[in-house]
Amino acid sequence: MSKARGAFAAASVAAVCVIAWPRPSASQTKLPPIVQRASEYVTAFVTRFSSMVADEVYVQETERPHKRRELHADFLLVKPPGQNEWFQFRDVYEIDGVPVAGREQRMAELFVNPPANLMERLRAVMSEGAKYNLEDIGTLDRPLIALSFLQSVYVDRFAFTIGRHDDSVGPGVRIVQFREIARPTFLRGGIGDLPSRGIYWIEEDTGRVVKTELGFRSNFVETTFKYDVELQADVPVRMTQRWVVGRDRISEFNATATYGRFRRFNVQTDEKIGR
Repeated sequence: MSKARGAFAAASVAAVCVIAWPRPSASQTKLPPIVQRASEYVTAFVTRFSSMVADEVYVQETERPHKRRELHADFLLVKPPGQNEWFQFRDVYEIDGVPVAGREQRMAELFVNPPANLMERLRAVMSEGAKYNLEDIGTLDRPLIALSFLQSVYVDRFAFTIGRHDDSVGPGVRIVQFREIARPTFLRGGIGDLPSRGIYWIEEDTGRVVKTELGFRSNFVETTFKYDVELQADVPVRMTQRWVVGRDRISEFNATATYGRFRRFNVQTDEKIGR
């Protein structure tokens, strides 16, 4: 672990536990119509995407010292029995071309024949995957983090500014800025609350989200989506990250994750994405 990693973890961002914030359903009517449609779209997205698993290739680099790492993993959404939250699950099976020992058939063992301590095992696998990152960026290594804020149970915690059309991303797509106004915030750091802010690119007529960006100062995580004709569903295809790490901005962390070979997986579907 580099010195920058410890400094970044203390000074920057980590996710708090997932909380089902109470919200009267009537307040949904106060949302801008395009955001309302996007929230409804995300509900459908979770239902469709949570039955899939994807191959993830996650390439990370740091400046000082210069390091590069390539992780291969299975990525999916999963809802453990008895839980109300979805978790973005990454199971790393290869690091710089070297297979992870003891990983064979772990997905089947966890989800086809789930053990009694499934939740504990899931957390262990996710923690194991995170330790392979070159820098400790908490849960900001997950492509659906910004999309999750549009879920109906969370969306009223944000204020939205409707911007211009951006046809470079797609026809009829409008830029919508968001910022978190409720406290405590979803993301916390060594300095306490860290309000989330960023941008959605949303098809105005349908509410379909084609791109998201979550940012903190000069740091960001950006995810792009596309429609998969064979699966008849939208899927994430690319996540890009940039973080200046360390209290004295001593290094820079850049990463790109790409997603492919989407296939159906028999995992129970329901409710919310966890961050």
